[in-house]
Amino acid sequence: MSFLGKMFKYVSLNEVLAIINASLKPLGTIKVDIRRSAGYVASSDIKAPADIPKNNISLVDGFSLNISAIKSDPPIKIPLCKEDRVTSRCAKYVKTCEEVPSEHNAVVPLEVAKVEGDNVIIFKRIELNENILKRSSDVRKDEVIIRRGAKILPQHIRLLGELGIEFIEVFRKPRIAVIPIGDEYVSGLAKEYTTYTLCSIMRNLGYLSVHRLGPLGDDVKAILTSIKELLESGNYDVVVTVGGSSIGLKDFTWLAVKNLKASYSFRGVKIYPGKTTSFVGNGDKAIVVLPGPLYSALCGLIFVLLPSLRRLEGMSSIRADKVCCIGTLLRALSFGRFKPFSKVVYSITKVEEGHIYVEPFDIMPHSISQPAKANSFILVDEGVDSIPKGSPVEVRIVEGIF
Repeated sequence: MSFLGKMFKYVSLNEVLAIINASLKPLGTIKVDIRRSAGYVASSDIKAPADIPKNNISLVDGFSLNISAIKSDPPIKIPLCKEDRVTSRCAKYVKTCEEVPSEHNAVVPLEVAKVEGDNVIIFKRIELNENILKRSSDVRKDEVIIRRGAKILPQHIRLLGELGIEFIEVFRKPRIAVIPIGDEYVSGLAKEYTTYTLCSIMRNLGYLSVHRLGPLGDDVKAILTSIKELLESGNYDVVVTVGGSSIGLKDFTWLAVKNLKASYSFRGVKIYPGKTTSFVGNGDKAIVVLPGPLYSALCGLIFVLLPSLRRLEGMSSIRADKVCCIGTLLRALSFGRFKPFSKVVYSITKVEEGHIYVEPFDIMPHSISQPAKANSFILVDEGVDSIPKGSPVEVRIVEGIF
């Protein structure tokens, strides 16, 4: 079979993001209980239906009072309020987060007060609104508390609950099928672990509907038929193949995938390792073709698969990696013939005596240990052929991986 149909037309990382944004759209919405909403993405702006706090509340255990009752320097004696009558001339015991009577405008902490009979002795001067959280000072009614496209975080649950919101509308999470490709896996001559690694990462990131399916052999028809059946079944939104992504004699994955109808696609990414990563997208369905070696597959996952998943789940920002700090490179790097590509260099970032240092690994696409040892990576721009020792570099991480 001719290799011409397998040839690459590499796209840049910026083009990858543009194609994913253009070809895919967020999945449908579902209503979820806020207690189980963490990890989903808001499908619309969520506004506060009320103020927080609804009234002035105390920030401490102590005695609320009106500062007009203080006529001299401490110590000051003020009568305690009767249970059924609060005035500006008496003090009332309040607990932390308890509503402060409207007649009062400050709270004296227990530590600087002492009860003597029907009076409280105050040993410290108090200022207006001291130890009071004012009404609506935390959240104002109709304020947007979660933006459309933002991920619901665990700390949002308490906020939503305090506002009386029990259910929210979120985007559905994508359902993902992961398929290893290779005759050697079908026959049992070789064991395959890359797909297990990728599935674990995705589950760790909250994509719980991830299924690793049995391996497929190096056969165009079998690969094409399987992918079509999975997408047409209605059970999956994304199909990820791992292996058979290059132009070798037994690499047939792209020949199968390119026959599927799609509004957008690309064959290869201008990144090393991971340059054979390819993509087909059409509305609410995506196919991501990843290389088999783990180092390369992780690059494809970071720059193509995760952005695709983030787009489908409605994230406003689909890029998965981010800069965490600037560090000093501990040895020089040289990239030779891969100068035209973006380069991913796994690294160990460490802090010594207040300084951040970055120890890079040599790029070894078939290394199994580097992804396990690394806690970060460097992304080197297209056109850069070397970086001197001692240079400042951006240290990048990806949630759930580094």
